[in-house]
Amino acid sequence: MYLRHMLIKKFEDYFFRKQIYSMPTSRGPWDPSVGKARNRFEACLYEWAFGGEGFPWVVSEYGERRSRSDWRDWNQFVDQFHKVGIDLGADVAESDDANVSKNIIHQFPTDYPHDGDLNPIWKRIDFGPASAPMDYEKIMRFLVDNRESLIDVLRGERYRMMVLATKYLDWSTRVSSATTSLVRWRP
Repeated sequence: MYLRHMLIKKFEDYFFRKQIYSMPTSRGPWDPSVGKARNRFEACLYEWAFGGEGFPWVVSEYGERRSRSDWRDWNQFVDQFHKVGIDLGADVAESDDANVSKNIIHQFPTDYPHDGDLNPIWKRIDFGPASAPMDYEKIMRFLVDNRESLIDVLRGERYRMMVLATKYLDWSTRVSSATTSLVRWRP
């Protein structure tokens, strides 16, 4: 989970520094693990995102007319990560009511405007496999195709860390899938 979150944060740093969108939208991981050698406990600490989830995706405008809630950088954010191979537009609505958000923390006053225009202070959370599907082959292609730009913007050691994280995540996913298949199969 730490590697998934770190990879998303490094891509976010790249997009933000390239001015593809104007505000950072995800929180970074701080510490990959804590614990003693014998009883090792894996844990990650993440920056706190202030605000709340559950804002309406659709709002009523004066009377019956309805419009989609809108805020700065959402489309650019989702599009850029989609190009990389990470679907951060997934799992952002409640299963009971698709008009209510989830996994997006938004700082807004309780009396936000009824025209659907929300302030730009929001953060995407929950980067688990179900909430943020990753296509590791596509991510690796992006890393290779944009190598020079990524190194210029993020530095070489961060680029190498992203490549290694992607390779490990791809490998661990394949091993996990193969192990699950073997466990299910019994002669």
